[in-house]
Amino acid sequence: MNTLSAPKLLLLALIVLAGCKKNNTPDADPSNPLYLPVMVYYTSDNSGTNERFAADSIAYNADNTPSALFMQQNQNQEWRQRIQFAYNERQQCISVKWFRSNELIALDSLVYAGNKTIVYKIEPVNHSLTDSLFITFNNNQASLFGSKDTVSEANIKMVRYTELTYSEGNPLKIVDHRFDSYFGEATSATEELTCTYDNHPNPLYEVFSRNPYIISIIHQDDNTLSVGKNSLTSLIIKNNGGSSPTINFVNQYDADGKLSSSQASALSGDKFGIEYSYIKK
Repeated sequence: MNTLSAPKLLLLALIVLAGCKKNNTPDADPSNPLYLPVMVYYTSDNSGTNERFAADSIAYNADNTPSALFMQQNQNQEWRQRIQFAYNERQQCISVKWFRSNELIALDSLVYAGNKTIVYKIEPVNHSLTDSLFITFNNNQASLFGSKDTVSEANIKMVRYTELTYSEGNPLKIVDHRFDSYFGEATSATEELTCTYDNHPNPLYEVFSRNPYIISIIHQDDNTLSVGKNSLTSLIIKNNGGSSPTINFVNQYDADGKLSSSQASALSGDKFGIEYSYIKK
């Protein structure tokens, strides 16, 4: 996916599900097969010019946990980024390796403690710790990412957190706040998302439920993908520059209303869409 503006990094906060608990997914029922998304496509219609390209591809292990995420396909149909996941015996993601052109460029290590998940950012060559993120869960839903406390080091001060407000498994409001002060030069930014949803399953919910960390990875690039259990129907983004127009989404489903085939929206006359393809398990 194409990287969006820095404020949209707020969705690093959206590790929504209870990664600190055992995954008790039942065995597959032949009469009720599981459909897992394997491709996410972006479409656009800009003044009559239609485009469609692959944004993400997801591979799975035998137990249906995501094994790899491929992102940012180029014109040669090659993936610019490959992300591999490793799990413990409880199906908790414990390690994430980031590759670009087959070169290991980043390493994450995840630790689970009570209602918190700690993500350690590690330099892959000398294995030094470069950063960490505390994620607090409330009722098995992510409520606070980062900290509201000021972090100080030499002449640097930072406050970075994301706060989420839920209703019935969907975040209705997402607030991201960033404050940075370097040698007395301070910048501050706050972005607030207000969301509404339908009552149909979110296509990516099965992925997120098996590996919540994928939420943060995907939504660093695009906050128009739902991170709740249902699909988005509208989105308003408010930041330091004001509020965006309401973005409305039209979702298409199969006859049973379970599988989403596409999501369409429009902004300033341009039409945008998201399409999905699935594998039957």
